[in-house]
Amino acid sequence: MGNASNASANTGKKIRLHLQNGELLRNTLESLFGPCPAKFDSMHDFSETTFFPGHLGILRSKDGFTASLKGGHNNEMHNHNDLGHFTLFYAGTPVIIDLGTNVYSAKTFSSERYHSIYHGAHGHNAAIFDGICQEAGRHFTASLDFRQNADGTRILTSDLHQAYPEKLHLTSYIRTLELSPGGKSCTLTDQYTAETSPQALVCLFTPLPVRLLGKMLLFNEHTESQVELDASVFDSIELIPLIHNDGNIRASWGDQITQIRLSLRGKSTYALKFTRTVSALDHSQSL
Repeated sequence: MGNASNASANTGKKIRLHLQNGELLRNTLESLFGPCPAKFDSMHDFSETTFFPGHLGILRSKDGFTASLKGGHNNEMHNHNDLGHFTLFYAGTPVIIDLGTNVYSAKTFSSERYHSIYHGAHGHNAAIFDGICQEAGRHFTASLDFRQNADGTRILTSDLHQAYPEKLHLTSYIRTLELSPGGKSCTLTDQYTAETSPQALVCLFTPLPVRLLGKMLLFNEHTESQVELDASVFDSIELIPLIHNDGNIRASWGDQITQIRLSLRGKSTYALKFTRTVSALDHSQSL
């Protein structure tokens, strides 16, 4: 999935180019996935929703959250094991990102390709169950569907259980991404069943400053794009700096990237709800 830089004054321009400029994005995606269905154009404003059935969905809002979710299979051109990966922006500011790809090396095109955090499933945010990730290959697949509720809530749904090896004995795994009307909140929900009760680990990546307050994650605190995530459902929350010295990653996201590791056991569902929070800056501006 494409990414954009937040490290310079050009950040907003790049983000809007990729995620909010519907016509350019449409042309790019059609070259990858084929024409967007005609019936879709008549049903939804393209500037708000981009949906290529089974492959990719992007849900936009003008001043709130913009989110994406990926389906497909794990033998695509320049493949990453990224089925079910979601990204999240708030008013053009990246909150949860796809790292993208590092500078190519011999390892990139070797049997060790998916050992890399940039190409392997451990560098994307579909769940890892008992240490077992989704794998590479055409038969590792994920569906992707779109619907819109009467209240305007837009929903992307992916069935991910076929993205994982049989040894996991995963019988279902449904990931749902919901954007509320106006993009005021965005909720990611995972529901899964397996023969055992596996530990689930979700790894998120953010280029923003992030602070853990109890079990509340605060992104970009004290700014106009402050976002919070209630992670109280999880047993463990870790913030780990991603140390890298890669030109591609630096150009896209700068040097400050944090991996957020969320884990739990004994549950078959969890939800991540992202909301815009009122910061001290908001209060000072209202006085």
